[in-house]
Amino acid sequence: MIAAGLRPSIGLAFAAALAAACAPADHGGGDRFVPFAEIEGVLQPELQNDMPPAALPSGTLRVVTYNVHFADELTALIAAFSDVPSLTAADLVFLQEVDAHPSEGATRAAKLANSIGMNHAYAPAWAYSDGGTHGLAVLSRFPITSAGVLDLPYYDLRVNSERRIALRATIQVGEQELAVVVVHLDTRINVNDRLNQLAPAARLADASCILGGDFNTLPFVLPGASSPCCRRTRSRPSTCRRRSTSSWRATASAPRPRRAARRPTTRASSASSSTRSTSAATGPRAPGSSGR
Repeated sequence: MIAAGLRPSIGLAFAAALAAACAPADHGGGDRFVPFAEIEGVLQPELQNDMPPAALPSGTLRVVTYNVHFADELTALIAAFSDVPSLTAADLVFLQEVDAHPSEGATRAAKLANSIGMNHAYAPAWAYSDGGTHGLAVLSRFPITSAGVLDLPYYDLRVNSERRIALRATIQVGEQELAVVVVHLDTRINVNDRLNQLAPAARLADASCILGGDFNTLPFVLPGASSPCCRRTRSRPSTCRRRSTSSWRATASAPRPRRAARRPTTRASSASSSTRSTSAATGPRAPGSSGR
């Protein structure tokens, strides 16, 4: 039955959204950060340490997290890191939604890092049909001594579901090693599922680790993780179930259709370390951008 006052097409669409429900989680996440050296094929990550170490920060390490929405506007992004004080002062940059395409010669993470004089680690989460990839990156003014990738719990959201990962990098800051972890969580999941998706990364993080990124927190509850329903007043129990990991691991590198490109934008995230003072900042919102 279609609710009174709704046109049939709208009512059917709303019914379909509710029917989708919170799809079973295909796997519950990995149990370790897989070193870059162990990852091959189309999802092979990239680590570059060509830049000399920067001078040690005087008491504060500045961390920026930035969802660059595919980094299609790469020239504008490079200009922002050269002109905007909150970006030019960054010691570490956590990037989400970074693209790489074979036709461009180098990954966009590499182009940005080289342009602003930083080292970088890039970890693809999934692949395009053209052999390109989409993932996370860490940029650093200090040497990146190691990096690894952790699978986060996967939720089948029916539309635009995607593999979510955590990227861990170890940064050599003077005589000390600093672990950082960057994540980008699903949008259309509720608070308990969001905590569940973040849990493997938090569980494996060191006590002094800086964990940041795009957490995609929402001010409302999603019925069946499909569409906004009402403002969130309390956590709702998760209805998602888990299946075995074998099917996911077999298809993790399968090509994914290209979605419409979005312009760069930013997401706010705080980052802190128990062993040193840090400050977190975000990049500027580019003209015409929209959050995801």
